[in-house]
Amino acid sequence: NTLRAADEVFVASNQNAEALRIHMPKVQVLPKYLPIVPSVSLALVQPGYVLLLNENSEVTNTIINSIPSSTRIVLIGARGGYSPNVFPVNEYLPYQNLMHLFGNAKCYIDIPQVDDRVSEYVDLALAMGTQVITTSWAYMDYDSVSFIPRTETVKKLSVPNTNDLLEAIAVSERFPQKQTEHNNSFEKFIFSFLT
Repeated sequence: NTLRAADEVFVASNQNAEALRIHMPKVQVLPKYLPIVPSVSLALVQPGYVLLLNENSEVTNTIINSIPSSTRIVLIGARGGYSPNVFPVNEYLPYQNLMHLFGNAKCYIDIPQVDDRVSEYVDLALAMGTQVITTSWAYMDYDSVSFIPRTETVKKLSVPNTNDLLEAIAVSERFPQKQTEHNNSFEKFIFSFLT
């Protein structure tokens, strides 16, 4: 009843919007953007890692098991134990540290449960100059995004196959590493307006 009484409803995916439009006409897709703030490094995390957000433990474990153990992974929202190449970070990390993680990763892997979701984390990675690997159709036309389809099923969850994921990571490694320069000049530009 609360939704029906609203003048307008905003959701983060086209799929949710279509489902709600059956019951109410004024539903719009509105991405959630995260603010850009000065980043603060984490002493134990060196640049050049794959960044992954733990949204679903089955998907996360499948992705981690698909990546060679020689690849360093920073996992945000880690639960449980992982192999030595995985650096677990809890989701209560200060936002300035989160900015640093997104800005210094060689790529961010986004495997959402909804295939057309617009993600504030993908938008943050793109703003920070970081390559994105995603199954979300919402980002198919971005130059610094590798779209990989879901072609396998693990415990009733649809995931991309290992070869597609590894190929996308390899592409991100060949992407020009402009991140540090880009991030420093980006932060200076943004904060020149605030001082």
